[in-house]
Amino acid sequence: MPDQNQMQAFEYGGLVSLINSIKNIRTTANGAYRDVSDLQTDFSELVEKLNDVLNEVGGAIQSLDTSKAHIAARKEFALPVFAWGESRAGDAESFPYSASLSIEGVTAEARVDVVLDAESSIVAGKAGVAPVSDSANGAVVFKSKEIPLGRLSGELYITQGAEEGDANNENEGG
Repeated sequence: MPDQNQMQAFEYGGLVSLINSIKNIRTTANGAYRDVSDLQTDFSELVEKLNDVLNEVGGAIQSLDTSKAHIAARKEFALPVFAWGESRAGDAESFPYSASLSIEGVTAEARVDVVLDAESSIVAGKAGVAPVSDSANGAVVFKSKEIPLGRLSGELYITQGAEEGDANNENEGG
């Protein structure tokens, strides 16, 4: 049987107080539930924004990778006189002589700009070396009206992945 103190808790005033306490707890719990729901919404929005940022960063990285493919690699070269021979290319009538220079990593799609040193420019000019070079897999091809009487040397600027419209891989040079 309940004692005197327990009986007082069930009196009207005690019951009202208990009911009010339960209502306050319910109000607090509902408020916490709304706050948690708002946090869930905030977190969902934050995740969406982070995904957007990650997609933008991924796009930027891809753009950098694409543009990096178009950065020219610089290589020094020397083309000896004995490298020249009769050309078998379609333009052999205009440039009956050609020389191939083996360059690792060059592809047929590469753009190769040739910069001759001063002495080589004079030798090339006298021989009628074409102002453009062609690229092939593993080689740069020079063309000339006559076999140069001296070695040609200078620098090659090789751009892999040349875009369409880059003059069919014919590149200005010396």
